[in-house]
Amino acid sequence: MKITAFVEKGGSKSYSCCAEKKVSNCLLAGYGKTAREAIDDFYVSYDELKASDGDSVPSIDVTLKFDVGSLFNFYGFLNIEGIASLSGIKASVLRQYASGVRRPNENSLHLLADGLKKASDEIRSVRLRT
Repeated sequence: MKITAFVEKGGSKSYSCCAEKKVSNCLLAGYGKTAREAIDDFYVSYDELKASDGDSVPSIDVTLKFDVGSLFNFYGFLNIEGIASLSGIKASVLRQYASGVRRPNENSLHLLADGLKKASDEIRSVRLRT
């Protein structure tokens, strides 16, 4: 069963990971102090559901969708200044998105996605010397 789970920054030190639809009539969710903890807790909730309902619970194929704050928390190697430069978004504005002070509009999300794709392309093109 394919499902999407949304990973979001909550308060100052909380994250959640919640499925967009029910699995075996249950809504899967996980919470933690980091995005990774919330995702891990999400899978614990799935394991608990499977343990209680057994074979009637389908296998899941999860696609994670991140808000900006959880994205930078989960992928700790991403540098806000570098992604801001690649995306054309001011670093100060991107920091506000990441902290949850401001929410990005559709255009900003597209710019951010383009910046992340550029970073991915640059990383893929790296060749290390042996």
